Amino acid sequence: MIPSLAVFLVTVYLILRVKTVDWAAQNRFFISPAFGRIKARVRAGRIVQYVANLKGLGVHIDEETGKIGDGERVVWSFWWWIFGVRFIGLDSVHEYDIEVTEVSKDGQVTTKTVRAHSLHYSGSYPMVVTKAESFEGAKIGLRFRLTLRTRHAGECLKFKSNWISVARSAVKSATRDFVGKHKVRQLLAMQNELHLEDEGGFVELIKSLNTSEVGNPGLIETLGQEIISVNLESVDIEDESVAKSLIEQEVAIEHGKGEIALARKEAEKTVIEANAALAKSLKEIQAEKARGLAKNDVLRDQAEALGGPDGLVAIRKWEAIGGLKELKGTLVLGGKDTSIIVPTSRQEGEKI
Repeated sequence: MIPSLAVFLVTVYLILRVKTVDWAAQNRFFISPAFGRIKARVRAGRIVQYVANLKGLGVHIDEETGKIGDGERVVWSFWWWIFGVRFIGLDSVHEYDIEVTEVSKDGQVTTKTVRAHSLHYSGSYPMVVTKAESFEGAKIGLRFRLTLRTRHAGECLKFKSNWISVARSAVKSATRDFVGKHKVRQLLAMQNELHLEDEGGFVELIKSLNTSEVGNPGLIETLGQEIISVNLESVDIEDESVAKSLIEQEVAIEHGKGEIALARKEAEKTVIEANAALAKSLKEIQAEKARGLAKNDVLRDQAEALGGPDGLVAIRKWEAIGGLKELKGTLVLGGKDTSIIVPTSRQEGEKI
């Protein structure tokens, strides 16, 4: 008896599970949001409950208002614990139109509107901005990807129009303003820029749309959505003539840089040569000075060799006769007996 009852209960459970999952997929009697999705239960034309599958994301949803809060909460529901679905009875699920943009591998952009039955807690959406005018008036095209996070499902799903379209319009307007204030060269450099999120950068500008300013409510307040990242994919010049002109300018700039580098090298060479010549002249002056000092030392030594005071007297007499350079006599060294033989009018030597 017991085995038969167990088999019966298991069979009923499996049948109910299959049916409830099937009905939940059709939003009939039951709903079962996919991971990271939020669904709204509608009764008599108004949303009465927000059901979400946010397990493991560290957040929870207020099922009455749709506001997302920090920290996970346990869902106390029989159907959820047994079959993994939420019972809605004869109520329906909120549906809304959403704009979907797709970019093919060859760069073709297609946009279409589809019917959605749930809302992403965090979703990635491609953005394409064309014919934005740069500071010089060149036509620029940008492609980037926005990652939006739901902060308040109630604010987002009650929005009468296509909420993603409203968000894209705000982002496109800000992008065109940014492009208009920058030159083409600056915009192209953004593709290799490592600091796109620096102050005054493109990413910072787009993220600033989250918060409200005086007379200009932000996306969090109006749509319940927050831009958490901006991934720039490409910046293209749509005008071929402008692209060609920029290439020519780049070539000219590189050529100019080469000439400047050559001139700088020649100038550095001239400075090096001048410094070397100056060093050589200083060395020669120092050498000449050293030779003069050495000569003085020799004369002093010779004077001492003449025999002290007597020798010095002899030198003085010698200088009195006419100087060392004009003297044609013979100098005989010998201590105190040192004598100098000089020519006289009698053509004989006169001893001093």
